[in-house]
Amino acid sequence: AIKVEMQTELLSIISRTTQQILDMSALPQQPQLAAHHDPAQTQPLARPVLLLELLQTVFEQFRCLAAAHAVALRSFSFVADKYHIDVRLYEMPDVWSKVQAVLQLLLTDYLDIQNTASDSQQAPASFSEPTSDISVFFARRKPQRQKKTPLFKFDYSSHALSINSYLKEQHRDNMGFK
Repeated sequence: AIKVEMQTELLSIISRTTQQILDMSALPQQPQLAAHHDPAQTQPLARPVLLLELLQTVFEQFRCLAAAHAVALRSFSFVADKYHIDVRLYEMPDVWSKVQAVLQLLLTDYLDIQNTASDSQQAPASFSEPTSDISVFFARRKPQRQKKTPLFKFDYSSHALSINSYLKEQHRDNMGFK
């Protein structure tokens, strides 16, 4: 039951923390937050300071939560060994996997990142899967690189368009077409 409800509870932590930070940002006694107040902005946590504060707070809460799970799992393991019970509810990689999935959801929502990743690049169900095995990172041989998809394309930005038109103009001038 804990493993099933873990993601829901982590999302609930993010939701409550977001609301608390928004409530605190509205208070005038917080000059570092109130200085960035823009009433025209209605999107939650649109201000970078608030997003940074949310991420720092959520990271700290998740570290504490993982430490609490580690203590609970050690205690459970001790009791199971003492009474010779062979039961495993979940393991720490399961906790970190859920934390990673929830943080990915948070960043995708708040940074408005389009889902350009293929199905093979989705969050793993567990850290014990070979695609996300940390031992591969520390192995002496270099692992094969996966095809990287760009997060952003700047081909049609005003800067890229002006650079391209400038380069075309320079090319025409060099070719003798004036």
